[in-house]
Amino acid sequence: MKHYALLLLMIVGLFSPLALAFDESLSIIANPSLPVSQLTLEEVKDIYLLHNRQWSNSNPIVVINRPSGSEIRSRFEKEILGIVTKKYALHLERLHYQGVTLPVIQESTQAVIAFVQNVPGAIAYIEGTPNNNQVKVLMEFK
Repeated sequence: MKHYALLLLMIVGLFSPLALAFDESLSIIANPSLPVSQLTLEEVKDIYLLHNRQWSNSNPIVVINRPSGSEIRSRFEKEILGIVTKKYALHLERLHYQGVTLPVIQESTQAVIAFVQNVPGAIAYIEGTPNNNQVKVLMEFK
């Protein structure tokens, strides 16, 4: 009986980090100087598909993405954009060859927040909710 209990604890321990990872929210954050206080899901999609490249005040949108293949980016593409990674990559590649500026890649949540704080027009997604008031939270997905 002890062996079964120990085995059960080991199995639960293996899968609990995965459960926590999928439970965590995603936040869409932006530079505080942005002329908007919230976005719709469709507006986020248009920004990340690079269909909309300017804010309402005609300033450029600076899109921040995470590295291809990262867990957070895969989750964002699937849950928010509703697109598979390979299709999104091909879409961005096609736009690149048309001369469209692609999203800036940032490696970590800390780097994303620092970039967004300092670059007017910047928008990004992060895990969880930022714990500072240096960025504006436009949306939160559970």
